[in-house]
Amino acid sequence: MIFTFQEVGGDLDSKIESLLNVEKQMRLAGEVAGTKKAATDILQLCFEARAWKTLSDQIVLLSKRRGQLKQAVTAMVQQAMQYIDETPDLESKIELIKTLNSVSAGKIYVEIERARLIKKLAKIKEEQGQIAEAADLMQEIAVETFGAMAKTEKIAFILEQVRLCLDRQDYVRAQILSRKISPRVFDADTSKEKKKPKEGDNVVEEAPADIPSLMELKRIYYELMIRCMLHVAITLDQSSLKSGFGGVCGLFQLQGLQVIGAFGWLHLEKWGLSDLGHFASQGGLGLAVGRGGGGTSGEDLWLAWF
Repeated sequence: MIFTFQEVGGDLDSKIESLLNVEKQMRLAGEVAGTKKAATDILQLCFEARAWKTLSDQIVLLSKRRGQLKQAVTAMVQQAMQYIDETPDLESKIELIKTLNSVSAGKIYVEIERARLIKKLAKIKEEQGQIAEAADLMQEIAVETFGAMAKTEKIAFILEQVRLCLDRQDYVRAQILSRKISPRVFDADTSKEKKKPKEGDNVVEEAPADIPSLMELKRIYYELMIRCMLHVAITLDQSSLKSGFGGVCGLFQLQGLQVIGAFGWLHLEKWGLSDLGHFASQGGLGLAVGRGGGGTSGEDLWLAWF
């Protein structure tokens, strides 16, 4: 396959051709460092010349070369991701993201990079008002299987999946996705020193700077759960009015919480009193706390909104 770069002139063309020959020699010799250096230098040349079409073409070309080293592909994807925010317009940004996504698809050694690319693309779709498309994109990735991804980044990604499902009013899928997060994960002691990984273990990457803290993720998680609960409560209200019955009209279980009746009873057996302050801060909710059997064995703690 031969690429021509008429828009950037012969100088860049000749430099790329020279580096492609170096990359080929290093790759065939099995030189990891040399192959990575030649490949990333090609991308840097394209970036400095602001030749965005050429950059995308070279990423695809280099990734498809026979026997390409996975270390070189990883280095190219990681370096090109730094250029995304430097693109001159939205069209160039989307094109670069899609190119990197296609290159990283199906490659487990760049699965974290692909998840971050999908998240960037979903954000663009959401800003364009395409909520359904953004939700579908995010659901392509199952980050809970990524051993090398930081825990907070996993939680943040899943919460984003849940939020987009709620925004598109897909409450069933939102509840299914929310079950991937156990509330106990927020009680982890972050002050403990991290154990050094043993030989052969996956090295967990540091979460990006824009990922919220664990406590902030806990707040986001409970806010999303409240949105789910309010939908269930509204549904119960409507069903009780239509059927002509008041009081208790159903029992639902969601993430360890129980919602009973048309008045929105929230079972807090596993939540504890420390979380009540967050609920009390939610505007538009009248709250009442009490103890009682509630149809279960023993005395349990309940929260009602009305």
